[in-house]
Amino acid sequence: MAISEKEQKYQNWIDRHFNWLCDSSSNINEVRIYAGDGILDDHSDDEIRFCAGGEKEKFSLLYKKVKEAGFSKIDVIIRAFVDSQQQVIANEFRYIKELINTVPVPESEVDEDNAHLDFLSNETPLIVTVKSGVKKYGNEADAYKNISNPRGFALIIHNENYPDPGMKRAGATNDLHYMLNLFKQLKYNVMVKRDVMSHYLEPTLNEFKSQFSKTEVDSCVVICMGHGESNGFILVDGQTINIWTDLIYRFDNTSCPQLINKPKIFIFQACQNFSNVQQRSSMDSNSFRPQPIMSDALVCFSTIPGNVSYRDSYLGSWYIYCLTETFMNHAHNTNIEELLRMTNNRMTQINDGQDNRQVSAWLAIAFNKKFYFNV
Repeated sequence: MAISEKEQKYQNWIDRHFNWLCDSSSNINEVRIYAGDGILDDHSDDEIRFCAGGEKEKFSLLYKKVKEAGFSKIDVIIRAFVDSQQQVIANEFRYIKELINTVPVPESEVDEDNAHLDFLSNETPLIVTVKSGVKKYGNEADAYKNISNPRGFALIIHNENYPDPGMKRAGATNDLHYMLNLFKQLKYNVMVKRDVMSHYLEPTLNEFKSQFSKTEVDSCVVICMGHGESNGFILVDGQTINIWTDLIYRFDNTSCPQLINKPKIFIFQACQNFSNVQQRSSMDSNSFRPQPIMSDALVCFSTIPGNVSYRDSYLGSWYIYCLTETFMNHAHNTNIEELLRMTNNRMTQINDGQDNRQVSAWLAIAFNKKFYFNV
């Protein structure tokens, strides 16, 4: 039976996410899928082994077999990775399963600038598809150059699985996939670090920054999502880092000379207030008193000081959802500060049935030119 155009678009999105997993297969240790599991055909070997070292072809073959056998067999894949103590990859397949079980919806034909966002009854995650442009910006004296291939490197620190059950960030997995797919389509090489502990932060930053010494690119993006407090970001072992001295200033002109005169974008989605009552809308918040000492940096916050930032258990954080939607529709011809204004306006259109409201903020630190992603 032929599938509809909207179903095909949804399937293509699932395929793209799996391709990202496939590209990351060098980080996968051995797993085994047996013929008796109902995925392999009668002419296959008794098992398919995926060994450390990234056998991309076998990983692609597995996905093909799963599609042929029916996506109901994806539980076999999840179990195989759980059995091999690879929870991160198992969780990625669980996310694919959630997508498969979600009824696809057609792309909206309405003007998103005038449409209300339904965070009350909508349970379908955002499908990230970035619009492409023709004109490339940055030749003007008042615009940063951003035409390298890749455009730059992006780091996503995504803390979701805190030991304290009260700190569970329901819906946060969607935030990761929004940001990952958005910045890959914006032509960035993306490094993802999940559930970062304090002893691993420094090696993570050093690993990320080392890329700028090896490859010359035009820009840098750092995204941090997790719990936080005033001027702080909470790691999964409960330690709180100062977002300025422990993170942002690690990219200043002294610490990272490769980025002198190049735009550095920091995006913070961090939570603060916890509740014992399970609600669809939970809250993240932060307040900051920065002392800017670096140049060409744009620091973006999901909320203003003293206020909360909401997260939906089905759709993810309001800010990340609206930022992703705005960037994918307008980044091809709109500079980033205008995109942030549009994101802020978009959040005011959210209806969660509880009359909650949220306002975002950003700080430009000697960010003296316009910045375009040049998709």
